[in-house]
Amino acid sequence: MKGRYFAAILLILIGLALILDQFNVWSFGELLSTWWPLTIIAWGVATIVMNRYSYWSGTIILLIGVLFQADMLDMLPGSAWDFFWPIGLILAGLYLLSIKKPRTKAKFQQQNPKNDNFIKYDTFFSGVKESVEINDFRGGSVQVAFGGIELDLSKCTLASDGADLDINVSFGGIELFVPRNWKLEIKGSPFAGALNNKTRQDVDDSANASVLRIKYSVMFGGIDIRN
Repeated sequence: MKGRYFAAILLILIGLALILDQFNVWSFGELLSTWWPLTIIAWGVATIVMNRYSYWSGTIILLIGVLFQADMLDMLPGSAWDFFWPIGLILAGLYLLSIKKPRTKAKFQQQNPKNDNFIKYDTFFSGVKESVEINDFRGGSVQVAFGGIELDLSKCTLASDGADLDINVSFGGIELFVPRNWKLEIKGSPFAGALNNKTRQDVDDSANASVLRIKYSVMFGGIDIRN
């Protein structure tokens, strides 16, 4: 399920609920005031399902939704914010334990050790600034949680059949630089966040033009794409 389908289904369900509220079938206002974190939980599940590289981002979103839902149901001894940072520290520790081998100084890891045409970045409570130069670039994944990445791809050349780049942001930001001669196809749905495409493209509009296909999800953060 793509992000736009999730957003479309959510809007349809909210619209139907508002109609039922008008017929006094139920009180949608009361329901929403108690169960609104379910939308965050659903977003986290959808992020995990939509993208095999987005487990950490999806898990963080899911846990945030569960935390706020427990708060709304008075299942916590304090407020959700009392547990927010302790849980964040636990997740940070689990993330560090999940790293199987030491990171390079530039915090860069290849998605596949046998193929240097892909990239993979995962940042958690940290920041990365990197300039990458890859011929026949085929894509990869970039994930940010409570951090930021500045990634410069302007020295790369796209593969003839294009490239697929998955971007997931939770409580953070990504600044992505691409060449002007790249054609971009961007799909995704922000939740309390935004993607800003500020590129000036000088591309071949023919069907044979190489394309960078970006699939993204953003929650409480932002993605800026520039030249």
